[in-house]
Amino acid sequence: PADPAAGREVRLRLLEDGRALPMAIRSAWLRGGRLFLARALSSSASKAKRPPPSRLRELVLVRHGESEGNIAHQRSLRGDHSLYDNPHFAKRHSSMWRLTNRGIEEAIKAGQWLRENIDVNFDRFYVSEYVRAMETAAKLALPNATWFAETFLRERDLGIFDLMSHAERRQKFAEELRRRERDRFFFAPPGGESLADVCLRVDRMINILHRECQDQRVIIVCHGEVMWAFRIRLERMGQLHYREMEQIQSVHDHIHNCQVLHYTRDNPHTGATAPWFTHMRSVCPWDLSRSRNTWEEIERPKYDSVGLMQQVVRIHRIIDDDAKADMLSRESERSQPLWEELATRQPAHQPLHQQPHQQPYQQPPAGAAGAASGASGGG
Repeated sequence: PADPAAGREVRLRLLEDGRALPMAIRSAWLRGGRLFLARALSSSASKAKRPPPSRLRELVLVRHGESEGNIAHQRSLRGDHSLYDNPHFAKRHSSMWRLTNRGIEEAIKAGQWLRENIDVNFDRFYVSEYVRAMETAAKLALPNATWFAETFLRERDLGIFDLMSHAERRQKFAEELRRRERDRFFFAPPGGESLADVCLRVDRMINILHRECQDQRVIIVCHGEVMWAFRIRLERMGQLHYREMEQIQSVHDHIHNCQVLHYTRDNPHTGATAPWFTHMRSVCPWDLSRSRNTWEEIERPKYDSVGLMQQVVRIHRIIDDDAKADMLSRESERSQPLWEELATRQPAHQPLHQQPHQQPYQQPPAGAAGAASGASGGG
């Protein structure tokens, strides 16, 4: 103010109001340093404890019902490849498969189970834009549902394997099938996606849900491989755990047609709410004997150095030391038996504090269907 007396009153008022503030800010007012004041305010704000970002509160995943592709896949496994020879079936992209009569019944039963066991007044309804998923979503008959078709939720792309019978795959792509048996998680058919690739776009979908549906409840109707990708990312499931589930081939670990995976941040036993998903239940509505049907706590793995080595030593080392590595390099082209000898040799050390359930990893037998993955087709 132009009046010195008025200016003195303003300074006194600022001084009086600022007595309860931190010393750095009060000193800035006393010295009249505007730049210093701004920096002090910025520093004070940055040090304040910020609450964790709000996330999606509840997520329900539903696989589509039995589709025409599922029937073709199952018959082909039994040696009947007639559907793949049918020109009407062969000319239709796998995204256009319809539900079978059984698939429609599965979807109706899944909708009934949802209405009886879950509050179906969801805040957002998402569905894969593949026809079999949209038909399933419609047959769930959820009240007041407005569905958003989302391309990120499409089934895993099988590339050149799509619309190809098992006999044709074995005949034309025997080496690719052997490569798949070595590792199903990272394997991608020619022109297609690996399950690891599917995890990338599922991650993007999860980020969209956390951003647009904070503290809300969402239902998604999609596909078996996509649901496995959700499990892997939401539960931080490692590749070794995934491969173990392939080996075990438990019916309870399958994602059947119209299987329901239910994730929540609310503890179903105490009601306490966590910042992230803490519990999951898996239900097969049309045959409860195929699923566990109970809430299970999600344990996301964390490792110290010993824990990392517990995982590492489950994989047998082929080359024991540098001397053998040099010998292997020199003899690899001339001595195939050397490879076999090193491949079967026991590791030089034993696992540290190995848990009973942590057995050394073994490759799944050739031709095994795999409990965890439906990559063969018809998802």
